[in-house]
Amino acid sequence: MFQSALFSVFTVFGGCCSNVLTLESIVSTHELPIGNTLTLFQFLLVTIEGLYSFGDFKRGFPFLKPMQIPLKVYVVSVLLFFVSSITNNSVFNYGISVPLHIVFRSSGIVITMLMSWLFNNKRYSRLQVFSGLLLTIGTIITSVFQDGNVSCGNRQPFSDLKRDQMVFRLKFLKGIALLTLSSVSSSSLSIYTERAYQKYGKHWRENLFYTHALSLPLFLIQYRQLLKQLFVLKESDKKTILTIYNVPLTLDKKRLLLANIFSQRVCIKGVNILASKTNALTLSVVLLIRKFLSLLLSLYIFSSELSLTSYVGIALVFTGALVYAIAPNIESSNATHKKEN
Repeated sequence: MFQSALFSVFTVFGGCCSNVLTLESIVSTHELPIGNTLTLFQFLLVTIEGLYSFGDFKRGFPFLKPMQIPLKVYVVSVLLFFVSSITNNSVFNYGISVPLHIVFRSSGIVITMLMSWLFNNKRYSRLQVFSGLLLTIGTIITSVFQDGNVSCGNRQPFSDLKRDQMVFRLKFLKGIALLTLSSVSSSSLSIYTERAYQKYGKHWRENLFYTHALSLPLFLIQYRQLLKQLFVLKESDKKTILTIYNVPLTLDKKRLLLANIFSQRVCIKGVNILASKTNALTLSVVLLIRKFLSLLLSLYIFSSELSLTSYVGIALVFTGALVYAIAPNIESSNATHKKEN
């Protein structure tokens, strides 16, 4: 049990951190973005691997084994998962940096809290609400002031902005809107999946396979864009140079793509194993630390520049997430102490 949980922690940190770094290496190039192609390949890998577990090859022609969770449940899950995945990988086309992406997605706890309160009548403690406020304020600060500090003197009136600056800001706002949509659909999927597990059992392997496999036909909607991205990937000879401890590493885009796809698979597997071996609190803390480490590695390896105000926002986000994670233990300890007195 302990060895399995420890293994899952290593796969989460190794797989997820590697995935973030390879993703930033890919999106840092100035060619046509390949976010949707990246998502397609990730879905294909999970589907092909899942066929070995859920395919029945004894009758000559391959059939799928009977589902433990009804197909109608997966229809909703697939739509939410597809929207979340596509928008998540598309935001980099709109001036969203990887550090900002990490911080913004870390604030998804707030969205989950709101949706659980609205649709599940779930109640939260004052400490959890306080953590939600920290997350919200931190995300707003990081998003608005990612390139400049808070200052009244150096802010230009909107009418004085050059046309390219206005275009960039509008593009950036579209990216924030997509990132918000991704977070909302991801939180909705989490709540919906939780209900399905409560009703039909915790069949996470089946859920992982069918949400990826049934999403594949939806990529036909974007087939023209995918063909363009595949052509760019095929003709690409652009290389990314990473300098780690003064040692330069040169990687081409195709190798980065393969590394990203397989590291994503390792990341997903580690998270699911950890979820089955530990409680939700432990999982939240581990994922929070992983995101924080990914952010630090991103800032160090890619020399990402953020304003001082933005770092304040980052600190608020991760403090809020940590408070939310440890709140149940603090409140349980306080309740026990009151009973003893």
